[in-house]
This record gives sequence, C-alpha cells and structure tokens, in this order.
Amino acid sequence: MEKAYAQALQSLLSKEGADEKRIMDQLFAQLKATGRMKLLPGIARELKKAQMYARSEEALVEVAHKDESHAALAAAAKLGIEAKHAEVNPSLIRGWRARQGSTLIDHSGKRALVDLYRRITTA
Repeated sequence: MEKAYAQALQSLLSKEGADEKRIMDQLFAQLKATGRMKLLPGIARELKKAQMYARSEEALVEVAHKDESHAALAAAAKLGIEAKHAEVNPSLIRGWRARQGSTLIDHSGKRALVDLYRRITTA
C-alpha cells in the first residue's frame, strides 16, 4: 500500500509546475479521511527509495576542475552518456568520470594513478 502511494506521489510531483504543498496537503487529507495516517512513515520511506533509484539512473559527469566541464560533457556524450551539466569533484586529480545506471566511464587522473600502483605492486 505504501509503495502505491509513493509511486503516485512521485508521478504527481514530477509533473512540470506541480504544487508540492497542495499535493502533500491532499495526501494528508486523504490519509486522515480514510484512517490511514499510520501509513505515512512507510510512504515517506518508499518515496525516498524511489527518488534514490531515479537519481541513480540519471546521467552524472564529474570533473576535476570547472574549466574541464564542456570537454568532459562532449566526450561523455560521444560514449553514450548524455548529462545536462558536470559537477566538480575535488577528489579527482584531473580528467573526468561519467556514470549512468551501472555504466561507469573513468578518464580521471586518480584512476590512472590507481592503475599504475596496481601494475607496480603486482609485478
């Protein structure tokens, strides 16, 4: 039951121009009228899970420096990962990393150093 409410909420909230306060007020009124207020914590939990899943499926491009954003987005697009913008990740030394779903493309200096370390220590 909680999952059905969460899916309906996510669908309503994802529409363009959705009034979040009005939607939530209507949900509370519906739950109260039907005597199902105890479902609210479960609905919140399911909604959070659904949002995390949706976020994990979105394309994400991380760059070491802001000035590398345009080139990283273009390179990721050529490899099939279309992201709207790039986020700066200070843990990357240089380069970029793109992720969409379970696909990860790593062209970062951090990855190159880890690969170099592995080759040296296993030889």
